[in-house]
Amino acid sequence: MAKGKAQPPSSKLHAPNPHLYARISFLYQSAQLLSQPPSPNTVDPNVTSPLSRFYISTARTVAQKSVLRLSPSLKRTICKRCDALLIPGTSSTHRIENNSRGGRKSWADVLVIECNACGTVKRFPVGMEAKKRPEWKPWSERLDIVISREEKKGSDEAHKGNSGKGNQGEQKPDTESLVQQNSDVII
Repeated sequence: MAKGKAQPPSSKLHAPNPHLYARISFLYQSAQLLSQPPSPNTVDPNVTSPLSRFYISTARTVAQKSVLRLSPSLKRTICKRCDALLIPGTSSTHRIENNSRGGRKSWADVLVIECNACGTVKRFPVGMEAKKRPEWKPWSERLDIVISREEKKGSDEAHKGNSGKGNQGEQKPDTESLVQQNSDVII
């Protein structure tokens, strides 16, 4: 059997198990479709589809068994206790609290998300970015990490490509130009 041709590296990052990410994404999207109310006139917030919850719990189980991390934005939309999707105004209540000495500290704002089905409360700091770290982002959303990985990967491949060829593509420095550059330095 002949070996397959080596494919050139692409600029896209490849996940180690793309089929698992696709399965998790499909389960999450189908849970979102099932958790929408059947008609726009339905206002009952406690009506959540059991099938939607099952899909979310299955997606979390797939991620746990394959040791994959769900993105923080995805985790913030799922209730940890009952596996319901936290849709603002429908299945959850979102509000901003500031319990710091009567709300004097504007940077101490906290986003409170309460699940209407089970009553679980999630808290996320919101106003902290304005005071201490305006450039702070979650690790998964930082582009400089992704870019530096790509640059490192590209430089590693460039070094590997030249290692077996010898000095075919390299140009040797001209000795006259080196002497001229160093003549200014000689005392």
